[in-house]
Amino acid sequence: MLTLEQMARVGREKLAARAPAMARNWDAAKGDMKAGYDATPFNALRKQNYKDGIDRAKYRPPDPDKWARSWTRKMG
Repeated sequence: MLTLEQMARVGREKLAARAPAMARNWDAAKGDMKAGYDATPFNALRKQNYKDGIDRAKYRPPDPDKWARSWTRKMG
């Protein structure tokens, strides 16, 4: 059986490997986010403000080291 630290290392490596795909998926989802919000009954100005916010938003990748520390603390 793996130790807690070994499990955290495996999880950290998986997260680090997935990080580039997560960024691509987030960027690809922007159009869907805008389309979904367009379907709401909100007014045109609110919808435009939301779309502008989506366009300005920057993806922040996860920190695998921070994840591993937090996971180990919570699970220990």
